[in-house]
Amino acid sequence: MAEEPLVETLSEGRKKLASAILVLFVLGLLLASVLSRVSSEGVGRHGRATEQYLRIIHENKPNAKDAAEAIRRLDTNAMPTITNFVCFRDSWWRIKAQKILGESFLKVRIYNKFDFRAMAAEGIHLVGTNAGPYLVELFRDGPLDYAGPDNRTHLATTCLVKLGAPSIPALTAGLTSDNANIRALSALTISASSDVRHYSQVTNLVTCAGDSNANVRAAAVFALGRVLEEPKLTVPALARGLSDTNSAVRFHAIHSLWAFGVHSKSAIPQIEQAIKKEPTISDAGFEQSELGPKSRAMIMEALTNALHTIRTHDETPN
Repeated sequence: MAEEPLVETLSEGRKKLASAILVLFVLGLLLASVLSRVSSEGVGRHGRATEQYLRIIHENKPNAKDAAEAIRRLDTNAMPTITNFVCFRDSWWRIKAQKILGESFLKVRIYNKFDFRAMAAEGIHLVGTNAGPYLVELFRDGPLDYAGPDNRTHLATTCLVKLGAPSIPALTAGLTSDNANIRALSALTISASSDVRHYSQVTNLVTCAGDSNANVRAAAVFALGRVLEEPKLTVPALARGLSDTNSAVRFHAIHSLWAFGVHSKSAIPQIEQAIKKEPTISDAGFEQSELGPKSRAMIMEALTNALHTIRTHDETPN
């Protein structure tokens, strides 16, 4: 009989331990929720207000029109938060909180990266042309390729292309940036879609085609073949690119001349010279990236095919 109080004591101890574990579990979930919330707050002086308006718009609440007008009034003051949301990534705390709290009896709604990026897209649309420079600035420290959907470069480019014509001034200005990354990626973004191309970009692209940075030169000659404007200004710059020390520049230069068709006839002597010289240059190999090295075989094939097309072409390219 003396053992019964001991059993009861052990039972009480287990109950208290279970209660303590449950309390700690709930507190941990709430802490995770708070931490994930902190990681998603707006940025800058008007960050809190911007985030609130974007949430209202995203959830299509009754006052969504007023929130949209408020974003328009904030204009560039909303951009620090919007660009933060463009590049938003889910933290470990956020992923765990989404999974546990979203499925538990608490049912706490926690936005994920797709929600934030959708809010950013809505905000960019409302700010319009003035959003462009902030998106172009994301290129400053971004990688020079587009690998992976979370890539900063890819996200910025996607936003600029979706913005369309209102992003043209910012991309054109980006070609004159003091940062080589911005110059190169502005040119590549111009190449990405006809919605962000304009004849006014040709002068800056031609300047970039003679840039001291090889990535900038390669991106510029590539873009000139997509813009396809001002052949009298463009073709000589592309012809100079045929003798560049960088294989990607030579590769894109001949492809762009090829795209200009009959307008490239003045470059035939340089193309013929490049055909003679290319076999003497060490093979650079091949990389899938637009700015990566191109093989001698690829360049030679492009040179010979382009020369044939330009010599026989009797129609103006579209």
